Amino acid sequence: MLARLLLSQGTPMLVAGDEFGRSQRGNNNAYCQDNEVSWLDWDLNEGQARFLDAVKRLLRIRRSHPALHRAKFFQGRALHGGTLEDLLWLRHDGQVMSEDDWNNHNTKSMAMFLAGRGIDDVDEQGRPLVDDNLLLLINASEFDLPFTLPKLNGVSEPFRVLFDSADESSDEEVPLGGTTHLIAGSLKFLRSPSRVMRTGGLVHTLRSTYRLQMTPSFGFKQALAQLDYLADLGITDLYLSPIFAASRGSTHGYDMVDHTKINPELGGADGFDALSEAVRARGMGLVVDWVPNHMGIAGGQNKLWNDVLENGPSSRYADFFDIDWSPARKDLKDRVLLPILGDQFGSVLERGELKLVFEEGEIKLGYHEHRLPVGPKSLIPLFERVLASCNLDDEDPNRHELESVLSNLRHLPSRHATSPEDRRERAREKEIAKHRFARLHEAVECIRTGLEAALRELNGTVGMPESFDALENLLSHQSYRLSSWRVAA
Repeated sequence: MLARLLLSQGTPMLVAGDEFGRSQRGNNNAYCQDNEVSWLDWDLNEGQARFLDAVKRLLRIRRSHPALHRAKFFQGRALHGGTLEDLLWLRHDGQVMSEDDWNNHNTKSMAMFLAGRGIDDVDEQGRPLVDDNLLLLINASEFDLPFTLPKLNGVSEPFRVLFDSADESSDEEVPLGGTTHLIAGSLKFLRSPSRVMRTGGLVHTLRSTYRLQMTPSFGFKQALAQLDYLADLGITDLYLSPIFAASRGSTHGYDMVDHTKINPELGGADGFDALSEAVRARGMGLVVDWVPNHMGIAGGQNKLWNDVLENGPSSRYADFFDIDWSPARKDLKDRVLLPILGDQFGSVLERGELKLVFEEGEIKLGYHEHRLPVGPKSLIPLFERVLASCNLDDEDPNRHELESVLSNLRHLPSRHATSPEDRRERAREKEIAKHRFARLHEAVECIRTGLEAALRELNGTVGMPESFDALENLLSHQSYRLSSWRVAA
């Protein structure tokens, strides 16, 4: 009921305690009573805490979508002479509700569609407000129901669940015309991006734009210094090349390695904020070139890609990349082909160019300037050698800790496991094992010397081909297969 209130037109009002499920026993005059009806207990139980989290999410959703707090009601009118209406009431089969549906007392499910371009209001600067296309699905019946999403002219993107009263973790994506299931007595709220959406929900008309190529030697500070010239020139909008963190030294920015961070080589978030404020102060607009499927993988700088190389299909980010985990070649099943070697694998291996190293608190595979992650379970034999060489007493706490790290690694989900639960467990436990071993390495001398000796042995000796067998075996258990660059030529 509270979710329906917070997703409704008007100004919702919460009375203290509503946000964690206090009902006041149905009394609407509790404010004038000094008894248990009006008293609040702020020691929330688990259910109340989850209820509070759900209300916070709903309020964030309401605040971020102007269609939910518009000043005017939607009217069911066609937009801009087209066929898409600003408001639609739908049955659970995706069809428009009829008069009979409205008058049928057995109707206990419905959907409400709000067109993001139908707000018919402006912001403080007189610019039209726009939003995503929004869809509210309500199943008030005692039965689970499938809801078919409508196919509407002017709506081209799939809908994604923002809120599901029955599943707080849901981020389901449903295509137009697709079906989503609602359990009895639940609702879902979904959004589909509008093609005219702009940051902050504002339409901004581009008139004359000027593109600046951002580089480490021409960052936000240098761009800011050009604003007066550009404004005098009559430029209304500044167009920047990609500004997210890219491979170090990138002169174009399209080889992004972190979509969540403003490139520090350009001046970072502070520099971008200063440029944005200066642009706004001159009444200009700012356009950012952003290509989400452009990524760089150089030098181990991309954490998402590194995670995929470390964990294969079990990586939380495996689905971020277009990888065929079951190619025709069976030796590449659940592995990524990495053609980065300057020669055939066997030749590179026996020349001693591939080496395991301990850097920044973890084991990595080094090949010249490259640093590649190593699958956690493949390190078990290495850590067993360290434990055997250390000769720690059976009751030594450091021995217990290293044995516990080994046990942790042995019980990790396989790199082939792809269920959400297995992915989360592997992601969590592998990092815990890394941190624990790093602390041991720092604190215990025999573990440091034992690891150095084990790595020297594992990395082999040039001129003794058989000495590389153990390293070759370890590499065969990785989620990537190294090969000559000529394979990709």
